[in-house]
Order: sequence, then C-alpha cells, then structure tokens
Amino acid sequence: MCRILLSLSAIVICSGSLLAQSQHNFGFKGGLNISTLGGNATGSSARLGYNLGFYSEYRMFQELGIQAELLLSFQGARSTNINNLKLNYTYLVLPVIFNIYFSEEMALEVGLQPAYLLRAVQYDGGDKFDIRDNVNKFDLSGILGISFNKSYGKAGVRFVLGITNTNGTAFTFNSNSKNNVLQLYLAKTLITIE
Repeated sequence: MCRILLSLSAIVICSGSLLAQSQHNFGFKGGLNISTLGGNATGSSARLGYNLGFYSEYRMFQELGIQAELLLSFQGARSTNINNLKLNYTYLVLPVIFNIYFSEEMALEVGLQPAYLLRAVQYDGGDKFDIRDNVNKFDLSGILGISFNKSYGKAGVRFVLGITNTNGTAFTFNSNSKNNVLQLYLAKTLITIE
C-alpha cells in the first residue's frame, strides 16, 4: 500500500511539474509555397504561391508540442509540355503537427494536413478555365519540416507531400497527381498563455 501511495504521489508531482512547464501560443503565419504535382503524372514544374493564416501551439512539456493551423494555401503547377499552361489551386488547410524539440530553439515538425479545395483554375495562354469539378475537393498530405523558435515567433521550412490523388472523376485518363509543396514560413506570436 505504501508503494502505491508513493507511486501516486510521484505521478502527481511529475504531472504538476509538466503542467507548470506547459505553454500555449497563438499567432499568425505566412510564407512562400513552391508547389508542383507529383505522382505518375509527368510534365509539371514548380509554381510559386503563398500560404497565410493562423496557428496555435500547445507546448505540453519541454520536448513536445502540438500545433494546429488554419491557412489559405495557393498551390498548383506549370506544364513543361504545353507552353503557358498553369494550374492554380486554392486550398483551405488545417495542418496538425507534432513539434519535437531538440533544443529550446529548434524542432522537428511531423504531421498531417487535410485540405479542402476552394478554387481550381487552369490558365492556357490568355484563356482561363474553372476546373474545380475536375479536381478532388479533399486532399490529404503528410508534413515533415524543421522550425527555429524564439519567444516572439518562429521561422521554418516544411515539405508537404501529397497522399491523395488530386484528379477528380471527370478525368478520363489514368493519372495520379499529388500535391507536393516546399514551404518557407515566418510566424509571429500574438498571445502566450503559461
């Protein structure tokens, strides 16, 4: 019985110290997207876009935090086979990321990013076509990155690797296109709760 009480006491004391170290940050973030379409579809090259929105990170203890974001992400690709052909996709994304801290200022980012397609446009020379019906509305990607953290915010680089096929059922040919994005971002902390 004494061992059980000692064990419970140790758990309560450790839990209290973990909670004492917890921190919740809220802020906004934005940055550059360098995106293309991967998979077995060929003939695409990188397109520049951007991402912009808000983030919230709950730092559970010194080595681990969980971060959720709500962002607009402007992605797509350029065709290498057809001159002046561009695909512009606009997504509402909700990344959920585990931040694994190696030090107070550096973290590995690992997570998933569900996304909802808001807009899909194809530019062919001077012509513009709405192709939203030809693109899957839901997209899921994996995230791997690294961030550098300060008390006022963070900077980072992140690879967003597509898991789902972006091609909708309207495509008659058998191709599998996946969103691949390299993101460079800055984040500014607005509120910190300890």
